[in-house]
Order: sequence, then C-alpha cells, then structure tokens
Amino acid sequence: MSDNGNVIYMDLEMIRPLLPDRPDDSHKGDFGRVLALVGSPSYVGAAHLACEGASRVGAGLVTLAISRNLHPILASKLTETTYLLLDENAGLPSLESYEYIIAAAEDSQVFLAGSGLNPGNATTNLLTHSILSKRFPIIPIVLDASALTCLSTLDGWWFRINSDAVITPHLGEMARLTGIDIDDIKRDRLNIAINKAVEWGVVVVLKGPGTIVASPDGLARVSPYVNAGLASAGTGDVLAGMISGFIAQGLSIFDAASCAVFIHGHTADVLRSAKGNTGILASDLLPNIPNSINEIRVN
Repeated sequence: MSDNGNVIYMDLEMIRPLLPDRPDDSHKGDFGRVLALVGSPSYVGAAHLACEGASRVGAGLVTLAISRNLHPILASKLTETTYLLLDENAGLPSLESYEYIIAAAEDSQVFLAGSGLNPGNATTNLLTHSILSKRFPIIPIVLDASALTCLSTLDGWWFRINSDAVITPHLGEMARLTGIDIDDIKRDRLNIAINKAVEWGVVVVLKGPGTIVASPDGLARVSPYVNAGLASAGTGDVLAGMISGFIAQGLSIFDAASCAVFIHGHTADVLRSAKGNTGILASDLLPNIPNSINEIRVN
C-alpha cells in the first residue's frame, strides 16, 4: 500500500471477501445476465473467449448479440450461451440493430461491447446509437478493444455515458484515448490511470505487467502478476468477459474489475507453473478459472 493509502497491491486476502456468494439453493437468475456485443467475421474467436470468460466466473446467463451469419459458427462452440441475432449490412450488424440491443439491455445486469468488433464507422455509429444514447438502460457497461478505438474518435465521449463504466485499454488503446505517447504512459502508468479514471468518471483497467485498476474516486489496485504467458491474442477478451460476469453477480464495477484482473493473473500463473510461459493460449485460461476461484476461496 502506498503512503497515502490510495494504492493497494492486491493479494489473496484482499480478493477473497470480494468474491460473490454461491448458495446451494440458488438458481441462474440469482447470478445475473450479461449482454455481449462482441465478435465479427474477422474475430469470431473473441466472442467465444469473452462470453465463456463471463460464464466461467459464475454469470447466470450470457447472451451474445451477433450478426446472423456468425451464429452457425458460434453455436457449436458456445453451447451454454443464448443469442440475440442481429440483421446485417456487409456482414456487420446493421445500424438498426441498436433497437434490439437497447431492448435486450433492459433485461440485463451488464452490457459488454467491443471485444472482436471490427473498428470503423459502422461500429462507431452502432455504439453511438446504443450506449451513448439517453435511451440506453442505466446498467453498467464494459468497453473493450474496438469499442475503445471507436470512442477515441469522439470528443468528450465520457460525458455521453450515462451508466457506470469500465474500460479495459492496453497501452496502444490508452495512447489513442489520451493522446499521450505510449512511452510516456509506460513511464507513469499508475498516475495516468488514476488521473484519467477521475477525469472520465470510469473505472480504468490499464492492462500490462502489473495491471492497474483505477477508480473514479482516485483509488487504485495493482495486480501482483507479471506473466509473459498472457502476451497472446485473446487474453484481453477473456478478461473483459470475466469483469462483466462479476458485475452481473452484483459486485461493484471496481470490485468486479479487481477480482477479474487478479483471478486472470492467478490463473495464468498456475498455467505457467505447469507449462512454462510460451504457447499458453487464451482458451487455456477458461477451464482453469473455476479452479483459481476455488483455490482463492479455500486458501
């Protein structure tokens, strides 16, 4: 912990009491619904990784909003996920899809957007008409990957978000969002993450070695994990899904992001102990997430 008490380095004792309870007499409705606008023809796998990440941390139900042409590909991979099938324009969700997204969000506890979406005007317009619309329900939102790239093109985007929000940038995305050079961000990651979380009024998960979770009230929690095994495609998609899954179960967005970041790193460390740090795939994390949660609960 820092001298001023605003920065905490996460450990098992801090994370354990944050984990949501799981009573034996519970049912799926007790653990919330995640609505996920993720995946595209170029990044089909991101939809699988994000949705299963949410399920593996305990979300009761995950609904994937996806273009109709991708449903046959994903249906055999995501057998527990339900689907909101969207009309298409050139293989991407049509702009009119925002009506279906807003309606489905009204029955959801959290909305995840961005993992594996194609960046560009079509996605920007769809996000503008959904999450940046005053008609969008007041539920937490998690914004990852291409959603952040799209937001970076919109001046004052943070003033237009009406819900509690978590953003999950890596260094390149943080550079686009802030206009700060990547090397300068590297030199002052902690302060930049905290300052931007306060300025934007969102939880910032600045990914990288020792991932930082910064809150709008100026607090920060830092992951103890530094693992080159996570330096592979799709691990961020898993993390975004995990954050959403914890929010669906009722955690605050700051606690949900903290639990997800810690368990994500813990799971990768277990895999590194078994396999080394080369060749770990994002999908390797998924079946091991419940084991990590159980280990944290009982140790």
